[in-house]
Amino acid sequence: MGLTKAVLQARLLCFCTDGASNLHGCVKGALQLISTRIERNDLVMFHCMNHKLELAVHGAVSGVTMLSHLRMFMDSLLLLCTLSGTLQETSSSVRGFRL
Repeated sequence: MGLTKAVLQARLLCFCTDGASNLHGCVKGALQLISTRIERNDLVMFHCMNHKLELAVHGAVSGVTMLSHLRMFMDSLLLLCTLSGTLQETSSSVRGFRL
């Protein structure tokens, strides 16, 4: 196939992963097994930037969703206070509040 031990020893410089422990584990991770097999201990492993971006976007979207739910809850609470006859005084002090 062309990927002999000699080729890998001469040309393999780094190893890009998604950060999973089975890939970069110190004892039985893929990087460690490849390093041992080709007899090199200077290979560099780094976390894929696309995967980091995906994780960041997922975290941001989750945060926005939670914030959106909080705002809907607060708006519903404000509406309830505004429509309630017994809470007219309280709602008048809160009426100008906006997130």
